[in-house]
Amino acid sequence: LALPLERLGHTEAAAVLAGGVATDLATQAVWPALAESGERLREALGTHAYDQLAARGAAMSYGDLVRYAFDAIEQARASLTD
Repeated sequence: LALPLERLGHTEAAAVLAGGVATDLATQAVWPALAESGERLREALGTHAYDQLAARGAAMSYGDLVRYAFDAIEQARASLTD
């Protein structure tokens, strides 16, 4: 979900979600594009802001990440219809 959010310009939400799955080795193996997205997000947001957002995601439980993802999806959908 971080990848489409990044592409839609929701960089902060993308960084939080990327941080939430960054330590999952299975995710890294399946989606090497996530690392590339992380680099683009770091460039867009700045290293300090990206690291803070990613740390916020990394500290979330999977349940909290899912709730955050649903909220991010709703915000992205709303921005597409505006």
